[in-house]
Amino acid sequence: MKRTALAIAVFLLVPGAFSQEAKNVQLLKGMSPTQLQRTMNMMRASLGVHCDFCHLFKDDKWDFASDDKQEKKIARNMIQMTMDLNEKYFKRQGVTCNSCHRGSLHPVALASLPQTPPPFPTPPEERPALPARDEVVAKFVSALGKVDENAMSRMELIGTRESPRGKAPIDVVIAPGKIRVTSKNAEGGELINVFAGDSGWFRDPKNRGSYNASQLEHMWQVSDAMRFIMPSEIPADAKVTSKDKAGDKDAWVITMPWGTIGRQRLYFDTTSGLLLKRVMMMATPIGWVPQKTTYDDYRDVGGFKLPFVVTFDSVDPWIGATRRYNEIRLNAKIDESVFTKPSTQ
Repeated sequence: MKRTALAIAVFLLVPGAFSQEAKNVQLLKGMSPTQLQRTMNMMRASLGVHCDFCHLFKDDKWDFASDDKQEKKIARNMIQMTMDLNEKYFKRQGVTCNSCHRGSLHPVALASLPQTPPPFPTPPEERPALPARDEVVAKFVSALGKVDENAMSRMELIGTRESPRGKAPIDVVIAPGKIRVTSKNAEGGELINVFAGDSGWFRDPKNRGSYNASQLEHMWQVSDAMRFIMPSEIPADAKVTSKDKAGDKDAWVITMPWGTIGRQRLYFDTTSGLLLKRVMMMATPIGWVPQKTTYDDYRDVGGFKLPFVVTFDSVDPWIGATRRYNEIRLNAKIDESVFTKPSTQ
């Protein structure tokens, strides 16, 4: 089954977002607009600032190409330093801006005082005994019940979407390779977003049109982050790499590739076996750029369990949201015309 058919929810893309052409990029070249935007937000998040800290915002307009601000010139030096560290010393995505800044403009240079004498000799790091990949996946399969992937290829998910912009109803219709999201704005106007393969369109009370390649890349990436993972997708050579926390629960962590752009970690409840969290990391010259999905409120749907609360968090805080579903319909009867762009657009 296609991965897109497994999506649990999608982000309602704001028309026009990420469409501005990147100009005057001197170091982070070769990135798509979506990859560059995520990387910029990783740096913003690491310093705890808004984009205007480095970029010029004047007369209600952004001028991202401008080099007028000294902070942007310093940022270029820091980017080069991070790239050099990763290339020359770590040979991988070893450090990021967050390694030193930790959400602050200025890294902490001094050790905390007072100091408590540490134990001597320094005790070795405790490493818990880890189960095999097959053991964790088998428990996951047992916890889900009888999974019907064909039934999930045509779904309708009905509920609400909560974000910094507020709360709104959401209706997600999924067919193989196609997704349609219907919601409402603050004034009650209908918002429609549709994407299928390499094309997509939108309609709201004021605007309508088609999505460009950059917007589609963004939509598919967020859609992938929001979908539910099937046991069959976990490669046989994936490894259980650690024991960690997912919220207040203990979890076994399986690490595996995330498409062709990075790595991902799956957090499975050590007790129930259910998937609690998924952390995706995009590889960039200045380190990993993370995004996270958490799954909660599992309920029986057609003989197996699905999460009815799905939360997505990104270094871009404006696209994060929680979806709370009231109903999930499998083998939904879907009129294919709902994915067709109206001829009047």
